[in-house]
Amino acid sequence: MSLPERPIAFVLAASNHCTMIVNRNDVAVHNNFAYGVGHQILSTSSFDASEVSFVLRLLTLRRRYFGDGVFAIDGGANIGCAFDRMGSSNARLGQRAELRGAGNRVLRAGRQSRDQ
Repeated sequence: MSLPERPIAFVLAASNHCTMIVNRNDVAVHNNFAYGVGHQILSTSSFDASEVSFVLRLLTLRRRYFGDGVFAIDGGANIGCAFDRMGSSNARLGQRAELRGAGNRVLRAGRQSRDQ
């Protein structure tokens, strides 16, 4: 049986967030403006970098004014970029920081586990 020739959609990309499997066809163009998760990651190595930076600054300020024990929920968790960045900066947020993302993933002190 021969397989049909077709372009490969999914590629492994080393983004600023982490290594991700990205659909290179995830792009839409409207009025000369291109958008899409895959497009952003393959074009800029990150997804919504300004929003993620804002969340990290907000969590840092929360810790500065209220102390350790920062608790954050990435409710959208489209692809986990904010969740991943919050986890990698967890050491700055304090030892008791706890971050929750979609799929009930929990990061405690930078380590990922399943919440029971």
